[in-house]
Amino acid sequence: MTLKSAVVLLCIALLSVALTACGSDSPSTEPSPTGTATAAPDGPTPTATPSPAATATATATATRVAETPTPTPEPTATPAPVEVLGPDGNLIFDPAVVRGTLSNGLSYYIRHNEEPRERLHLSLVVKAGSVHEEEEQRGLAHFVEHMAFNGTERFAKQEIVDYLESIGSSFGAHLNAYTSYDETVYFLEIPTDDPEILEKAFQILSDWAYAISFEPEEVELERGVVLEEWRLGQGFDSRWRDGLYRALFGASRYSERAPIGLPEVVETAPVEQLRAYYERWYRPELMALVAVGDLDPALIEAKIKQHFAPPPEGEAQQERAAIAPPTTLPTFDVPGHEEPRIDIFTDPEAPGTQLILVRKIAPEAGQDLAWFKRSVTQQLAFMMLNARLFERGQAADPPGCGREARVERS
Repeated sequence: MTLKSAVVLLCIALLSVALTACGSDSPSTEPSPTGTATAAPDGPTPTATPSPAATATATATATRVAETPTPTPEPTATPAPVEVLGPDGNLIFDPAVVRGTLSNGLSYYIRHNEEPRERLHLSLVVKAGSVHEEEEQRGLAHFVEHMAFNGTERFAKQEIVDYLESIGSSFGAHLNAYTSYDETVYFLEIPTDDPEILEKAFQILSDWAYAISFEPEEVELERGVVLEEWRLGQGFDSRWRDGLYRALFGASRYSERAPIGLPEVVETAPVEQLRAYYERWYRPELMALVAVGDLDPALIEAKIKQHFAPPPEGEAQQERAAIAPPTTLPTFDVPGHEEPRIDIFTDPEAPGTQLILVRKIAPEAGQDLAWFKRSVTQQLAFMMLNARLFERGQAADPPGCGREARVERS
């Protein structure tokens, strides 16, 4: 007999002993048979037949140790595929967004979002910025943005800021605006638990779109604020940026229309020039209202129509809210170049040495699945490259202090 066979037999013996012990410990309703000494007749001893009680006990013991079969799991239903492409082959717009266009051409986009609770973010987006300024208006797109907080048809001087701060909003975090090359954006964030606050917010946004006052006294006061902002922006960063943009944009409007503008224009521009820019570009068909927050989209849509659409669709009585022939929005191209451009910029205030490599890519107008895949692939490639650069930067003697790769679209 091999050692393996001996071990197997030993295990079987131990299991039998354990089963017998378990059976003897089990209570039984039948009395155990008692053996009686009887003189056996001569001849072979008859074979004993087990009693029914003993058979029942053995059967019960065997049933107790039997394995319970594992239930077969229920098959999981495969979720239906989400439709992402429209009939034209392009990616469909997010169906959770309520969107539309008013009779005067103003667009709106609304999305319900429960986080943060009882908060609503509102943005007024104007599709015009510093590249749309004439030579004598350089800096006035930004100046107009400032004037929106200094008096409108329904809110005098600082009333907008004072009111929003009185309900817990803070200037900067919950109330602000910015001017870029192609756009000007105003935004505010409000609580949604008070209908009066919601009404006031839409009055403010409507006045920004149609009824900034441009009171001469307020214009003169704000001149100093804008000029101080220009002064604070001067230094190495602005000189480096101007040089980089000239290399990137070449003989394009973008290289000569920085949103901060020219100080001589800001110092001397008459009120009429500010109004001229505002009336030329703040037009319904060039504006959009974006609302995201914890509120019923149907209510927000009704408020937009009430405050931004002219009668009979809404209640906007301002002349500039009326239906009018659409304006033409000019486009300004960035000229291409076959040979690489090399620009060397030195400055005594430079904090270090930088090497910047830029690959200029023509913008894509497509919105189909192939475009989306290219876009995601490009983003992932830059994320992986940045991860490698970060890893190299953690070495004991890294070949440089900081490194970054990114893709930007305009």
